[in-house]
Amino acid sequence: MVPPTPVAAAPATAGTPAAAPAAGTGITPGWYVQVSSQVTEAAARNDIDAFRARAPSLLGSRNAVIPTATVGGVVRYRVQFGPAASQTEAQSLCNSLKAAGIDCITANNP
Repeated sequence: MVPPTPVAAAPATAGTPAAAPAAGTGITPGWYVQVSSQVTEAAARNDIDAFRARAPSLLGSRNAVIPTATVGGVVRYRVQFGPAASQTEAQSLCNSLKAAGIDCITANNP
């Protein structure tokens, strides 16, 4: 896995989540809901907007992060929303997303 390097995220305006920081950076430890994994950062950033548009009541106000991981020698850009307060809360969000037709998994970012 490519280690994240913390950076400050842009401040959010009232009711609007902050833009996702650069891939692999600014990731608060905790439980997240992962909705996609892409081969480019640009595709991952596009997914953030697409998933927020598909489930605005579930994802519209949640922060998004793009942790990176090397899988089979290829860097992957994972789109995750969170952090949730607990594993149970992350799983509940994932279950709600699945009910809305969005595949997801929970992930613990140390």
